[in-house]
Amino acid sequence: MNRDEVIHHELIIDECNVKTMDEMISLINRLENDPELYRTLQQKQRQVLHTYFFDAPLQSLINCLNEDYPNQGLIADGTDYLITYIS
Repeated sequence: MNRDEVIHHELIIDECNVKTMDEMISLINRLENDPELYRTLQQKQRQVLHTYFFDAPLQSLINCLNEDYPNQGLIADGTDYLITYIS
């Protein structure tokens, strides 16, 4: 997929950033013929997704909590507190 044509371009990893139909067909053929490459790129894509749509928003919430409630004794990353807080 061409990252220039989507809103969340950061989700398209370099190896999957194709601009033409020929590039797309070539990539599909490579992935079909190399299951290890497919798994590697799939894992890389999942990590990018996790970073931008889980880790970053969670850290943003933690930062907001630490700024709004500085004397609550939140731990540095605040993850346990935040998960308990929103549960």
